Amino acid sequence: MEPNEDGKELKNSESLDETDNNEVDATVGHIEKLAPKQRDEVISKLEMYSGPIPHPDILKKYNDIDPGAAKKNN
Repeated sequence: MEPNEDGKELKNSESLDETDNNEVDATVGHIEKLAPKQRDEVISKLEMYSGPIPHPDILKKYNDIDPGAAKKNN
């Protein structure tokens, strides 16, 4: 077994993605058990993004600071 980034050991058949999904599911489960008012205070927005480049909102912020930064290649 290999440890994940939190130092917890993964089962041989368990990937990091599965572990991440399990943690997200557990967190959502806990939040769903809260009273509606508490839930509203805890969650304002839950957004996930995965890709080879930063999320478009992040690129926009770079462009706000340095126009054209999102198009630059280093």
